[in-house]
Amino acid sequence: MTLPTPRHFLTNLINRLSTIPLEPPQPPSINRTPNSNALSRIPVSHRHLIITLHVLFPNLVLPSLDLLDRGLVQKLALSGKIKSEEPEDDQAEDVRGAIYVVYSTTAVPSRRRKSVKPDPDDDRVGNRENSQKYVVHLQAWNCTCAAFAFSIVQSLLDEQPPQIPPELHLAEITTDDDKKEWEFGGMSTDGKAPNGGQIPTCKHLLACLLAERWGNALGGYVTSKQVGKGEMAGIVADV
Repeated sequence: MTLPTPRHFLTNLINRLSTIPLEPPQPPSINRTPNSNALSRIPVSHRHLIITLHVLFPNLVLPSLDLLDRGLVQKLALSGKIKSEEPEDDQAEDVRGAIYVVYSTTAVPSRRRKSVKPDPDDDRVGNRENSQKYVVHLQAWNCTCAAFAFSIVQSLLDEQPPQIPPELHLAEITTDDDKKEWEFGGMSTDGKAPNGGQIPTCKHLLACLLAERWGNALGGYVTSKQVGKGEMAGIVADV
């Protein structure tokens, strides 16, 4: 029996998570307050999936969920007007080049026992703008935090460092989402071989990945914003 590669196993696990049918929320009663936590609606028959993820990333799963719980994850999309000869199309928007910005947990207190999903009018959401932020690219599989850089060093110092499979060619690396399905690890080559070692990961990257792939449960915890090219360049360059 051939064991799956780390990348293949983790990709399938996230795909399984994204298909979990959430139970309908229970109506409030005199002895029970309404619970808007989506994770509490996971059927018992599927809870082993989130437990498996926690076993694989014991130091990352809870912190990543906490980032979402506090409304510290924001999705930015590059927007611009599409030129058209027809007047009614002048205001059409082309949304592309989406990235994530994750703010430091020191800026916003926990939302436990309060409204779960982020509210743009919440003062805590406004306070995050002046805090440390990290830029996450899911497709490029990169985060600007120090923990992710340290995770890369750890993978390089592994007893069995990542090996690029001989069948992997540069032609397989593409930015066209229509031609290549997503994979845990993005465009990196980590985890492509059975002895490929760990795939560098941090809590910021995992939080964005879970929100992106498990949208029916966690997508509502992310705020979205469209920005111009200049603002997007400034965010990526951290200026």
